[in-house]
Amino acid sequence: MAKEISWVKEKLEEIIDSARKLDFPAFSDLERKHILLQEERAKVDRQVDVVLEQAGLPRGAGTDDSRDALWRQADAEARAEFGSLPEKEMMNGFYLQEVIHRYAALLADAAVKEMEE
Repeated sequence: MAKEISWVKEKLEEIIDSARKLDFPAFSDLERKHILLQEERAKVDRQVDVVLEQAGLPRGAGTDDSRDALWRQADAEARAEFGSLPEKEMMNGFYLQEVIHRYAALLADAAVKEMEE
């Protein structure tokens, strides 16, 4: 393996940390917020893929289906935290930041688990 697992964990933790600090525009309409959310998800996917490639691993932690499942899990967990709010109110910066953060953490965990197997 080109890179040690500790290096991979460190790089994945940097991705997770950056997801905690996202700043979404406060006055975007609901459609724009959904677009921003998908753009940030794609960014996390690319960042994880780069780390895995640099570690000498196949690109992508799992299949697209497993990433979709992780996304649904992250969304469900974030919605549970903010779920008492109507969709329009829920889609604020806190929810958007939380779902991206949870997705990054779940994806990183899945990638490390694959490496350790």
